[in-house]
Amino acid sequence: HQQIFETYTTVVLSGVMGAISFPICTALSTFMYAVGRYQLSTGYAEAAEEGGDASKRYKYPLAKFMWYGFLCNVLLGMGSCGLIVGGKKTVG
Repeated sequence: HQQIFETYTTVVLSGVMGAISFPICTALSTFMYAVGRYQLSTGYAEAAEEGGDASKRYKYPLAKFMWYGFLCNVLLGMGSCGLIVGGKKTVG
């Protein structure tokens, strides 16, 4: 399954933009995404070995943190872009 490719680019690009204005928050949300992504992938692989029930991919409690980290990165990236466009933050 290639679901990671559907979210990875967005997380990276919004993380780069978010890090311009909010480096610590962006680092934390990217870490949250990475931990959640690992747990989700592990659960997905184990579910496939046990008969293919994809609903068991969230069996690890931190798997849902992938989506929290994803959303936080997108919001931080948008916020940083808004600050730059609005002239509140300069790059460089």
